[in-house]
Amino acid sequence: MPPMVDQSKVDTDSARLTIVKIVVFQGLVLFALASAIVWYANWSSDAAVSEFMNAARPPVSGLNLHPPAQAPVQTVNGKPACARKVRT
Repeated sequence: MPPMVDQSKVDTDSARLTIVKIVVFQGLVLFALASAIVWYANWSSDAAVSEFMNAARPPVSGLNLHPPAQAPVQTVNGKPACARKVRT
């Protein structure tokens, strides 16, 4: 005849093992999520720095499709004219 095993001890051990498995799984998920966030922050930072550094360079000639418009300047007695303020 097999020995009698206390069923409450088996249930308690099983519950503890289940809790440990859940905690380990949650830790792995948290680590993966934190790693993804750190990777994204580094990637987006590198992209932003690259974009910022490229903005300081003059555009390649021939690609400037819209040259900056120059505002017409009117002179009065050798001085640039100012726009009058409209009072309402």
